[in-house]
Amino acid sequence: MFKTAGACLGTALLVIITVFYFQPRFILRHLNGEKTVYYFHPYQKAIALTIDDSPDPVTTEAILDVLEKFDVSATFFIIGERVQGNETLLRRMLQRGHEIGNHHWRDAVGLLLPHSLFEDYFYKTDSVLQRFVAPKWFRPGSGFYDQQMVDKIAAKGYKMALGSIYPHDVAVPFVAINSAYILRRAFPGGIIVLHDGAARGHRSAAVLHRVIPQLLADGYKFYTLSQLQAVSH
Repeated sequence: MFKTAGACLGTALLVIITVFYFQPRFILRHLNGEKTVYYFHPYQKAIALTIDDSPDPVTTEAILDVLEKFDVSATFFIIGERVQGNETLLRRMLQRGHEIGNHHWRDAVGLLLPHSLFEDYFYKTDSVLQRFVAPKWFRPGSGFYDQQMVDKIAAKGYKMALGSIYPHDVAVPFVAINSAYILRRAFPGGIIVLHDGAARGHRSAAVLHRVIPQLLADGYKFYTLSQLQAVSH
């Protein structure tokens, strides 16, 4: 009896991990909506690239260099407390045609915060980013959210931006595996999620150096989230 229960629990856990890692599109289809975006439906072979946890004084430069080398655009999700001292990086992003979004004040799971603190972090980061541009996308820490969070950011003119091509690069520290994941999972309208900062940022730069030329050769065009939304139905 106990062996059977253990086997069932193990199977259930394996299914959950598989679903969480591979993000089947039939599940995302039920989550995708007007205020919570996991992917788009473009009229062309287009894909969005997003980078979380910027800016970093070292690795953001490396990521920007790769993007400029291949002349592609991305949306950078900015952590508010990291802006001070790195303002030139945000200006470089915008000058090069990239987009910036709100990724809260610090690297934390927003869903676990009291709603009052979530609001405080959200508005503080918005206030900082407004000095550069009026952002329209918010990504919650670790991708977890509830309806109250969605409604709060919507009242400020934001949409919740999630992702559909996420190699879990925070937990999987292997450039080759993450690159293969993105290339295999890419589809028109998909939203790629990678991370900036320290070792993660260096890995992201290396991953992008591998996947961008291959996706370009396969006929894909890279867009910011707003650009991809504009060419979608």
